[in-house]
Amino acid sequence: MKGQRLFLASAALLLSASLLWAGGSQEKGAATGGKPVQITLGYSGGVWIEKYFDEVLSQLPPSLNGITVKKVVYPTYDDLLNTLPSQVAAKTNPDVLYWTNEQLAEYVANGVLAKLNSQVSANKIDLGQFYSGLVSGWTIGGALYGVPFNGQDSALVVNLDLLKEAGIAAPPSSMAELRADALKIKQNTGDTGLVLLDNLFHISQYVYAFGGGWGYGKTIDSPQNAQGLQFLVDLFTKDKSAATAKQLGAAWDGEAFAKGTVGFSTGGPWYIGYMQQAGPKVHYALLPIPTSTGGTTMVTYGGGLSVFANAKDKDAAGKLIAYLTDDANMKLMATSGLKYLPARTRYMDLFIQQVPEFAPLKEAFFKGRALDYPPDVKGFGDDLIKGFEQMIFQTSSLTPSELLSQLQSKYGAR
Repeated sequence: MKGQRLFLASAALLLSASLLWAGGSQEKGAATGGKPVQITLGYSGGVWIEKYFDEVLSQLPPSLNGITVKKVVYPTYDDLLNTLPSQVAAKTNPDVLYWTNEQLAEYVANGVLAKLNSQVSANKIDLGQFYSGLVSGWTIGGALYGVPFNGQDSALVVNLDLLKEAGIAAPPSSMAELRADALKIKQNTGDTGLVLLDNLFHISQYVYAFGGGWGYGKTIDSPQNAQGLQFLVDLFTKDKSAATAKQLGAAWDGEAFAKGTVGFSTGGPWYIGYMQQAGPKVHYALLPIPTSTGGTTMVTYGGGLSVFANAKDKDAAGKLIAYLTDDANMKLMATSGLKYLPARTRYMDLFIQQVPEFAPLKEAFFKGRALDYPPDVKGFGDDLIKGFEQMIFQTSSLTPSELLSQLQSKYGAR
């Protein structure tokens, strides 16, 4: 789950699939006293997550007697996002999916996910032991569509070596300081002040830093959002201190940052493992993102376990989720090589013992805000990026306010 975020390919496919499932009956299985049942668990692959799930699934408890789990492994998270819409349309999707809640609103709007409130109650999953921000992120209209599995967040990634070389004494404490520091790095070192992966997730961090947000489509054209976009446009067109990852010959922001020639990036804990491998000599820090008013902001989101509406046995799926999120497996997550922050709050300090780079983010994590994308995540993200790139690459007369007004008309909540 790197900083890269690609979005859903076909809402129409999802909608047609949801219409096919409307009113469908639930097939009974072992969890409800019938014949044995197999549950498919989908997730994106990787060495450590594979090892983690192999260990956890090799010792299923008595509560899962009669239930077998078949893994559906997508090579990367991008593959998961790109493949899932066609699987949903063909009804070949897994029963349970481990994913992040960035695209949740779109799937909920198309009716393809099961509500988990009754499963949480039946399996005695105490949501009060999970970070409230994570629970909120998986809740829409009072219904829970995913049980939090691990925590994730946004952060400002700071190259401390470049700050020192540029004569900057401390990391920025406001967006105005961030802009000034990025320019100073460019002028004093010749390196890039700030790298941006120009997608919805990363652009949103600057919108949030100016007190804005998308409001699930209700507040797209707010003045604060326009200020955040203008801030980024100015870095590219006036200061010329920023560059996209692609301009720097990188597939994503972390790859560019790991070269040691970038001062700032928006990223998150996924940088920790990557930097150990790709940029071990770069002295960096992960910090809460400064705001325009001098405070800090952070998006708290993360991985969760959802059940599809066409799952073979929702009771069995609920039992599997209860097992995957129990205390023993959360503790294993904190202490294993996976280096994921468990969704249960009691393991924060244990996690930091294993991953000390996360310590500066601890307090802000408890107060983090949720992602609030409009329901048509892909369409909105594509058009936002298209308009933004038009402003920074083509010196268009289009202004951030005009772009946001267009997006409000097209994607705003009705």
